[in-house]
Amino acid sequence: MTSESFTAWLIHKQASGDTSSRLTLFTQEKGIVRCLFRGGRTLKKQAALQLFAPLWVEMNNRSYGYFINKIECSSSSPILSSTNLFTALYVNELIYHTVKPLDALPDLYEAYQYTMQALSVVKERLAIEAVLRQFEWQLLASCGVLCSFEQEAHNSRLIEPGLFYQYRPAQGFVRSPQGLPGGDILSMAHRKLDTPAVLKTAKIIMRQAIDHLLAGKVLKSRSLFKKI
Repeated sequence: MTSESFTAWLIHKQASGDTSSRLTLFTQEKGIVRCLFRGGRTLKKQAALQLFAPLWVEMNNRSYGYFINKIECSSSSPILSSTNLFTALYVNELIYHTVKPLDALPDLYEAYQYTMQALSVVKERLAIEAVLRQFEWQLLASCGVLCSFEQEAHNSRLIEPGLFYQYRPAQGFVRSPQGLPGGDILSMAHRKLDTPAVLKTAKIIMRQAIDHLLAGKVLKSRSLFKKI
């Protein structure tokens, strides 16, 4: 048995037995770690299990899994409400369902931290959408399924601003008489999500790409978005 410590974010928790909790943590050092927190459902220990706040965690690594030894909040959770809260829940669900355990993803971890910090301050809808689209981009890149936004699929032709394209998940963009404007796609390639038109195109593309990555898994947070 070895003891290890991590900086982490709580992604998901569920009851285990009468008093314990099974946690999914997103750590800087090892990516997703699924672990058991004995006594984690007691009132005293629940206080440390805060969503959307950085944590410090000490775990015992045994041959049959990780077990929480100590867990502390590095800072208090930000106050998130309405769209910001549902966006943060959506981000957590994405990580829970798409990231493989024990695969360190430093760029995605950094993107997650930035996203949580941004959601604690931004209020305007388009600004929230831009933050979310940037995170989805990094998630696709970290999972190895981000296609080129500068070249067409199956050939080396450059995407042209005056043409239209269809997006095919896991392949890329193909020319079409109508569809997604090439100029919007190129704006995404340069991470310029600063107009409603580009954000609309980005939402369409990312929705298809994320659905493909999820492979049929249903996100509960999407139903919350529909209600607002």
